[in-house]
Amino acid sequence: MTRAILVSLALAVGATPSRFDELKLVLARERGDGDLRVRQFIERAGGTPIIEGSTAVFLVEGDPGAPPRIVGDFNGWGEGKAGAAGATLERLGSTRYFFRRVELPMTARIEYLVASGGREVVDPRNPRRVEAFSGSHSELRMPGYAPLANTSEEPAVPRGRVVSFEHTSELRGNTRRVDVYLPPEYDADPRRVYPEAWLGDGTTYVEGLSSPRILDHLIAEGRLEPLVAVFVDPVDRRLEYGVHATFRRMMVSELVPRIAREYRVTNLPERRLVAGGSRGGQAAIDLCLDAPKVFGLCGAWAPAVAPRQVTELLAGRSTRAHAVLIRALYDDEWGPDAPTLRDRLTALGARVTYLEEPQGHNRGAWPDLMARVLIEAFPGPRPAPGAGQHLQRR
Repeated sequence: MTRAILVSLALAVGATPSRFDELKLVLARERGDGDLRVRQFIERAGGTPIIEGSTAVFLVEGDPGAPPRIVGDFNGWGEGKAGAAGATLERLGSTRYFFRRVELPMTARIEYLVASGGREVVDPRNPRRVEAFSGSHSELRMPGYAPLANTSEEPAVPRGRVVSFEHTSELRGNTRRVDVYLPPEYDADPRRVYPEAWLGDGTTYVEGLSSPRILDHLIAEGRLEPLVAVFVDPVDRRLEYGVHATFRRMMVSELVPRIAREYRVTNLPERRLVAGGSRGGQAAIDLCLDAPKVFGLCGAWAPAVAPRQVTELLAGRSTRAHAVLIRALYDDEWGPDAPTLRDRLTALGARVTYLEEPQGHNRGAWPDLMARVLIEAFPGPRPAPGAGQHLQRR
């Protein structure tokens, strides 16, 4: 018998459909409780969205008089004409459920919400939720998505330690928190020195995203060279992470020398990375360009740098630095500008590693994207295959 005949026979005796098209067939034939059928189908699938190969089927219960919508990374959060069209759902038969099929890369990880009655809420039938910059989002992981960042507490994984201090700047006239991650073997050999990774938005990464645990795992797995990571808090983020001369001077003439005095680091520009996400990425590139004898490596994920800002950022500068840029493919606001930044940095003389990842401009993407930049800058003896789609490398 053909598959179609076997499916028809199975459905005729009341079996729960295993695929979305089979569910639609059942609902078209039966006169029973269609809503119950849909709920059974969702339970069998383990929740929503329904993943079938490279297709994600969003399936949401709502009021037929005011149909719900889906807003997320993949459709610009419903903004603009294209976003509004991409958020619209189709009613499933005569049920209270609505659906939309979306084709996604097999390695994609996206975040979304259900918009209904003037509110945007998490998908109640999706068990995966992540903390966003404001509130919670539902998360979708396609079958090929392989997270780089691991924050689990595993006794077998050696743990580094974090030393924290307050730095009062004479130049900036303010005080900020600095956290220094020391790798697990730091205390074992007092003669060994380590490369440095300087990361902005310090407390967010240390406490909110558990970056020390991520580093522990990457080092233990051999993906990342053991390093000293310096997490620096901004005081006025919008001001300091712009093109801000005094902030740069504070970093270069106060903090970098302090770390070199107090911790065993190589203190070489080619072994010192400055990196960050969004506006933190802009600040990292600015520092790297302004102080090439201090920072020989820079990294930016989902950098919030528009073409006009690129001109301001790069004007009158040249560099031989190694820059690692990651474009978040579902970053509707800043993503399209990333190739311009790549090309302009290359024209200045930088060696640019350019990667594209099918994620959005959101907090949930930062751990993976940070890990990718660190691995590109300081690969361990067993670097992992690239996560996501690395569509171009330079």
